[in-house]
Amino acid sequence: MKKNDRDLSYRETDDRNTASRRRKKRKRRVRRVLGVLAGIVVTCCLGAVLSWAVVHFLPGDTAQQPTLPAGASASQVAAAAGSSEAAGAGGDAVPSAAVSEKASEEVGTADASQASEGTKAAAGSAESTERAQTGESTVGTSGEETARESTSGQKETSAAAVAVNTPAEETTETDLFAMTDDADYNRRLEAVEKYQNLGVVVNVPHYLNMRSGPSTDAEVCGVIFPYCGLNVLQQTDNGWYLIESGGAEGYVSSKYIQTGKEAVKLATEHCRYQSEVIVDKVAVRKEPSEDSDEITSIVRGDYFDCLSENGDWVEIEIAEDLGGYLPASAVQDAYRMEEAIVFGFDDSVSPIRRNIINTAFEYYGNKYVFGGEDLENGIDCSAFTRAIYGMYGVSLTRNSYTQVGEGKAVEEKDVKPGDLLFYYGRYAGQVGHVAIYIGNGKIIHAASERKGICVSDWKFVPIVAIRDVIPEELDH
Repeated sequence: MKKNDRDLSYRETDDRNTASRRRKKRKRRVRRVLGVLAGIVVTCCLGAVLSWAVVHFLPGDTAQQPTLPAGASASQVAAAAGSSEAAGAGGDAVPSAAVSEKASEEVGTADASQASEGTKAAAGSAESTERAQTGESTVGTSGEETARESTSGQKETSAAAVAVNTPAEETTETDLFAMTDDADYNRRLEAVEKYQNLGVVVNVPHYLNMRSGPSTDAEVCGVIFPYCGLNVLQQTDNGWYLIESGGAEGYVSSKYIQTGKEAVKLATEHCRYQSEVIVDKVAVRKEPSEDSDEITSIVRGDYFDCLSENGDWVEIEIAEDLGGYLPASAVQDAYRMEEAIVFGFDDSVSPIRRNIINTAFEYYGNKYVFGGEDLENGIDCSAFTRAIYGMYGVSLTRNSYTQVGEGKAVEEKDVKPGDLLFYYGRYAGQVGHVAIYIGNGKIIHAASERKGICVSDWKFVPIVAIRDVIPEELDH
């Protein structure tokens, strides 16, 4: 090969090598630039995520919360807390300390055992029969001896009542709505506004005894349930509150009552949306139409859970397999709080009747299951009455439409606590529901899947029959 050809070949090779090096440099530069850009993108994304987390999870500046006067009412305290805080309170606001067996003297029998052992003690047939014969009350007996010993030193001290401070001024509707723009929360606050010194029942699995005096020796005159609302009227110097709830007054242990800001948060969380009948009588229809079949009728002053609203009609639930539609003009929908249930016991109410009712309350709040027969895990209305009365030697058949033929008929004016009340179900003319009368116009029954075992007004729908199923030899 000639020299010139070799030189030309070398130059071409050098050019190719130079071009290759330049391409590699450009690629490295591009990779570096892309790496920098990727880092910037990742940094921006992380910054956005951190900003979102700070906004949503870290507490706000409490210095921006409105300051209320010392005499602020429940509504003012709640509004100052902010609607989002109250709506999310739920059970978190309940004090974390568990109810111990020693501290449960005012919690019902089932409650004390559940708090200490994790399970609810069901009354056995033999023990229940013995209670019926001796007249021992099952409500509030568990742990009361311990309570008497621990408070014996206090009983010599005067139980003089100390008046609870009342709000300095009433909260006006303008004040209430000015503090939040959450319409649903404002409607919940309206349910709380009626309580001048709000208290809410906490740390009670099933019910709390309400007594005629500030002592565990005083007679049990009623019960009040978790998250029920009450007015604290007075505070005694030995750890009791005189309260008003459900139209009656009584004493409860203050250790189970939450007051102040936390009470308002609990109240707004647990109040129920219900329809109140505001006409003398109205038909409940199967479908939202005047041409639809009438299921039953209800009367002025009754409350029912409101399931839905569509302008002209409101859907309500009444009881087991019983619900329907009402004209919206016949009801007033609003949130309201559950309140205490007062017993209707007097000297004419025999021990077995008292014990039947007290035992029924041990299962308050448990599940309703159609066809179920388990008091703990699910039961329907007739199985509930059959199980409770069976504990005291009273044998009943399985279904409400057969139980209505047992015992003897009772006139409405002669009804006593412990009698059975019967109602029509979804099918016209056929008994489909049964409940236990507890006095003062109230019943306890396994109502429905939504309500479970609960308390209702005795005339929530027309009564079909009243039966006394307790044999005379036991009813004394």
